[in-house]
Amino acid sequence: MTRGGCGAHIGVTARGQRYTSIGLPSTGVSWREYQKPAVPQARCELCAPGHVHFPAWLALVIVLAVVIAVIASNGR
Repeated sequence: MTRGGCGAHIGVTARGQRYTSIGLPSTGVSWREYQKPAVPQARCELCAPGHVHFPAWLALVIVLAVVIAVIASNGR
């Protein structure tokens, strides 16, 4: 699929890769540049299906909430 006028196009290949193309009509001279795919985020050595990353402060809040709940239930 392409869009553009005579000599200039932007498009997507059959494999889904985006490109920009510029050419001189009737000369056979053209230039095409492909966009680089997005770099995947680095995975940690623990990453596996079901492994979730969350901020350390959230873990601290959860631990404190559990400790407070245990203390409150023992006081009754």
